[in-house]
Amino acid sequence: MALPTVMQQGTRIIWWAPYGPSISPTPGPGSQSVPPVDGRVLPIPPNIVGSPPPYAGMTGTGPFVGLCTTPGGASPDYIGSAAVVFDAKGAPFSVQLGINSSTWASGGSLPGVAHWSFVDLTA
Repeated sequence: MALPTVMQQGTRIIWWAPYGPSISPTPGPGSQSVPPVDGRVLPIPPNIVGSPPPYAGMTGTGPFVGLCTTPGGASPDYIGSAAVVFDAKGAPFSVQLGINSSTWASGGSLPGVAHWSFVDLTA
């Protein structure tokens, strides 16, 4: 199987999380931890950036392998597509894919921008 050319459910991808300086907010006196959700894909909070780890609860800094769960948009970026990616310990996380690696590179390779690439199974 060669590099896919169309995004569809089950398409294998590599996903790079957006990188930003680690910011650890100081918990207030009323803060409390949220228990993990057992047996389900964990959503990634959309407003947290930082590395390592890229997102709260994620292990490792990526890139992460994953599978498309909801294809969207048109080639080449398929904006609106979602995937489940697996962190360094194999924990699943639901992510929005963003732009592909080629668009990311032509846009200046900004580290704060999440991007993805098809997996080439011939390599």
